[in-house]
Amino acid sequence: MALRNQVEQVPVSWLTLAMLLPLHMAICWVSAPPSRFALLLIHVGLFVLWQPILERQRRIPLGQAGIVLLAWLTVTYLALWWSLMAWLSVLIGVVASHEVKRHGVLLHLGLVVYLLLALFLIALPQAIQVPLPVWLQLTFSWASPPVLMVAAWLGQDDRRHGQRALDLIYGVLITLLTLLIAMSTVVWSLQAGIAYLEALGYTLLVAAGGTYVLSRIWSESLSRYRFGVLFSRYMISLGTPFEDWVGKVALLYRDATDLPHFAQTAINEVAKLPWMIGGEWQWDGLSGQFGQHSRHALAIHNAGLDLTFYTRHSAAPALVLHCKLITLILAEYGLAKQREQAMRTHALNQAIAETGARLTHDVKNLLQILQGLCAAIDTATPDDAEALQRLIQRQLPAISLRLESTLVKLRSPAAMDSPLSPANDWWMALQTRYANQPIQFEGKRLRDQDVVPGEMMDSILDNLLRNALEKQQWQQGITITVTLAWLNGVTVTVVDNGSAVPAEIAKQLLHNPVQSTSGGMGVGLWQASQLASQYQFGLSLTQNRPGQVCFTLQQQIV
Repeated sequence: MALRNQVEQVPVSWLTLAMLLPLHMAICWVSAPPSRFALLLIHVGLFVLWQPILERQRRIPLGQAGIVLLAWLTVTYLALWWSLMAWLSVLIGVVASHEVKRHGVLLHLGLVVYLLLALFLIALPQAIQVPLPVWLQLTFSWASPPVLMVAAWLGQDDRRHGQRALDLIYGVLITLLTLLIAMSTVVWSLQAGIAYLEALGYTLLVAAGGTYVLSRIWSESLSRYRFGVLFSRYMISLGTPFEDWVGKVALLYRDATDLPHFAQTAINEVAKLPWMIGGEWQWDGLSGQFGQHSRHALAIHNAGLDLTFYTRHSAAPALVLHCKLITLILAEYGLAKQREQAMRTHALNQAIAETGARLTHDVKNLLQILQGLCAAIDTATPDDAEALQRLIQRQLPAISLRLESTLVKLRSPAAMDSPLSPANDWWMALQTRYANQPIQFEGKRLRDQDVVPGEMMDSILDNLLRNALEKQQWQQGITITVTLAWLNGVTVTVVDNGSAVPAEIAKQLLHNPVQSTSGGMGVGLWQASQLASQYQFGLSLTQNRPGQVCFTLQQQIV
C-alpha cells in the first residue's frame, strides 16, 4: 500500500522512463540470458505499476497473475525476439492511445518513435535473423536514452498515476496496424528477396498511403453514409435495449406512487431485456423472481438491493458492466422514491402541526373573548343588565360560529379556505366584538364590492389586538387604534403608543417563532404572517419606535 501511494506521486513522464529503461537494457546492452530475463522481469513489474488500463483499487488474484507470468516467461524463453516484437507492438498501442496535454506532446512523440525504432531496428531483425549495419544499432542503443531524457525534461507531464485517459479501441487498432506492418515487412523481404530496410521502407509507404485513404473514407466522404457514421450507428445500437430500459424506468419512477409499486414494475422491465432469461431480487423487505434459472448467475448488491441475473451464457465483462449499471440505477431510483415518500410524510406532518398550532391560537382567542364576557358579567350591576344582555346577544352567536368553524377545520385540515365577506360587514362585526374593550376604531366606509376573507382577518386581528391588550395591562396609559382604509387594497393597521418591540425580536417576529414574553408559544404572529400570505395579504411591522408601534395587514393585488 505504501509503495503504491509513493508510485502515485511520481510524474507519469519519469515513471514511463523508469519502465522503459530495463527493457532497453535487455534488448540493447545485455546478451546473457539470465541477466536479460531479470531485466525483463523488472520491466514487467514497473509496467504493472505504470499501466493505465486496470483500476488502482482492483486487486489481481495471485493465482491468475502467476499463470499469466508463467505463460509469458515460457513464450519469452522459447521465442524471445518474437515475443518482444509482439510486446513492443502492444506498448506502441498503449502509449499512442494516451490522452496528451499540450506540454506533453514532445515526450509522447519521442516514446512512440523510440518504441517503433526498437521494434524495427532491434526486435524484428533479431527475430528473422537479418543483419543490420552495426553503426545503426549502436546509434539507437546509445543515443535514444539521453534523447528520451531530454524530451521528458522539456515536456514534463505533471499528472500523477491514475490521472490518465486511454482510448482502448484506438490502442487496439494501433497495435494491429503495427503488427501488420511488421509482418508485411517480413513477407515482402523474404518473398521479393530484397533487403530488410528496403522492404521496411516500401511497407511504411504503402501503410501510410492506405491509412490516409481510409481516414478520408472514414471521416470525409461526400456521402452521408460514410464508414465513420455507419460504425458509430452500429456501436450505438449495441446499447439500444439498455437505453430503452433506462427511459422506461424513468417513466415508471415518475408514475409510481410508492417503492413497492416502482420495484415490481421496474423489475418487470428488467425481465424484458433480450439477454436475460431470469432473475431474483430482494429490496427493502420485498422479494420476487422472474423467468427461469440457469447455471450462469451473476449476483450484485447495491444500497439495499440484491439482484441476481440468470443469463444463457457466462457473463462477459460488458454484460457484467450492464448488470452493475442496472442495479445501480434501480437502487438510486429506489432511494429517491424513499426520500420522496419521507418528504411527503414530513410535509403532511408539518401541515398537520401548523394547522393544529393555528387552530390552537384561534381557540385561545375565543377563550380570551369568553373570559372578557365573564369578567363583564362579574362586574356588572343591576343597572347594567340591559346593556349586558345586548352584549351577550351580540357576542355569543359570533363565538359559536367561530368555534364551529374551528372544529370543522380540526376535523378536516384540507378545508382551510376562508369564505369571502363584504369588507364593511366584517369591519362592523369586528367593532361589535371589541365594543367593550378600550380600542379606538377609525376608518371610512369602503365600496360595497370590496370583500375580504373574514375568518383569516378575524384570526390575525384577534392576535394583534390581544397582544396589544396584554401590553396595555402592564403599560399604563396605552391607547390602541385600529384603522381600515383602501391603499391599493384593503388595509388594516393596529397602532399602539407603548414601548417598541426589541430589535432582536423584531427581526424574527414575522418570519420565525420567537421567545414569547407573555407565556404564549411565540408562534402566533409568525403563523399569522404565513396565513396572510396564503390569501394574498401581507402582514408587516411598518413602524417600531417608542410611542408608535404599528402592524399593517394589507391586501396585495396582483
